This record gives sequence, structure tokens and C-alpha cells, in this order.
Amino acid sequence: SFCGGALALAGVTPFGVFVPDALATEIVPSPLALRITLAEEPPLGTQLTFDVPAGPTGAFVGGQDVAGFIESGGTVAPVMVHVDVTSTAGTAPGDAGAPAPGEAHLDVTITTDCGSFSGSLDARVCGVAS
Repeated sequence: SFCGGALALAGVTPFGVFVPDALATEIVPSPLALRITLAEEPPLGTQLTFDVPAGPTGAFVGGQDVAGFIESGGTVAPVMVHVDVTSTAGTAPGDAGAPAPGEAHLDVTITTDCGSFSGSLDARVCGVAS
């Protein structure tokens, strides 16, 4: 479910211009990760999903490159995401500094077959992924 947060992100994907207006963040328990889903007009619009794995200490802060996917109308295309988590709280033991409990600030660059676009997210943790 899309429980909110703030996002400043838009770009061109294989499915056209992508301007997400909904954000969901879930904790994946094993292996520990944050699952980020950005969407346009859910549940029918284009969705982009990627996981941010925790580091060895269980913290998410830092930069890494991860694989994700974008989906529109039942068609899926791969994306690469460079994500830099600059602050978290309430997401894992050992995390420090954050805008509010259960949130993470992420700066992301998403690369598709149509090029790259960047933006930022203040993600509020919605719950645990099933």
C-alpha cells in the first residue's frame, strides 16, 4: 500500500514520461532490505520498484547500485538505480539521524534504455513486505 512520503523525481522511461505521485516503502526481513515502489496513479499506472539492501551492520545509509524494474500495462523493463541513502530512522538497528521516525532520505539516479533521471525521496516505512 502507498503510505506516502515526499518525492521529487520525473524522467523518460521505455513507457513514456514517468512522474510518480505515490510512494511505498516496506522492510524486507530476509535478506534485510528496504523495498521502494514509486507509482503514477496506482494501482493502474506505471510502477518502478527496487530494493536497497542493508549493510553488514544492518544499516541502510550509504551509496550503492541496485537492479530494479519498471512495469506498465503488464510489460516489465529492467532499470538500474544508483541510490544514496543519506539518513534513516526506525528502519533497522544501528541507523542514526533522520527526518522523522520510520523514514529514510534517498537520492536516486534511475537509468533505463531511454537515459537517466535523478531525484530525491523522503520515504515513510509502510510496514513489512510479505
